Amino acid sequence: MTDDNNKTLDTSGPGEDWNPEPAPDKFASDGDLPLVLNATEVADLLRVSYRVIITMAKEGEIPAFQVAGQWRFSRSAILKWIDDISNEDYDPIMRSI
Repeated sequence: MTDDNNKTLDTSGPGEDWNPEPAPDKFASDGDLPLVLNATEVADLLRVSYRVIITMAKEGEIPAFQVAGQWRFSRSAILKWIDDISNEDYDPIMRSI
């Protein structure tokens, strides 16, 4: 099959044996994370939207700081925060980073 410009179109769909693998993680390990993350990288790590991360940063729900008006996140602080919220005794008010 061709399109209007005579280019061949791929009309093959997934066959019977088609088995999509899950998308690979952007960061394979903690060591792959930069020391300072931007909001998009944190969103990718936590598998939430960029807007969620910005809102959380503005409301002080996630450890963050601003550089030249842009939100940044310390790798070690984010990893500690993830560990903290994974514990059942997590208290966001008493937490210190």
